[in-house]
Amino acid sequence: ELYNDGTLELANTATWKVGVPNYTDGEQPWYEHMSNIRKVKINAGNFGLDKLGDYAFYGATNLTELDFSENTGAVTINQYALGNCGFTTPTIENVYKVDTNAFNGSSMTEITLGAEVLSYNVFAGCDSLTTVKFTNDTMTIDSNTFYGVRGLVTDIYVPWSEGTVHLAPWGATNATIHYNTTT
Repeated sequence: ELYNDGTLELANTATWKVGVPNYTDGEQPWYEHMSNIRKVKINAGNFGLDKLGDYAFYGATNLTELDFSENTGAVTINQYALGNCGFTTPTIENVYKVDTNAFNGSSMTEITLGAEVLSYNVFAGCDSLTTVKFTNDTMTIDSNTFYGVRGLVTDIYVPWSEGTVHLAPWGATNATIHYNTTT
């Protein structure tokens, strides 16, 4: 249901119990309202949400907030699920995996992300992204996570100590890694 304030609330049901399905761009059930969506709230209920499918909110240029707070498990954000979205400084927690091109073309300048696994090319086309803050104590990060924004990201904050980071800066060639930080 899309409310007047731009909140799209999605509730899991017995027929939609694994999360937001995969779509192609333009096929999403809320496509005609995509420009009116400002916040997506997932009410996972008893089933738990395990994914935002391909292209789930692709092109939601006014989307500024995601709310997984009622979710019972970690979410996978599939490819292009949040591509070309309008958020500038999202905080996204309780994520298992962020897939290739998940945020492609989004207008964010900074992201705070609690994820366990990051694929390659996650932030491609995010031409304003300069700061990334990771919050998970342990993560697997592909060596090319920042492919497509290599020279743009200048600061990456991690909660780990120096020497425990593998393959840093993961393709962000101009980034400084700030160790032992919390958000």
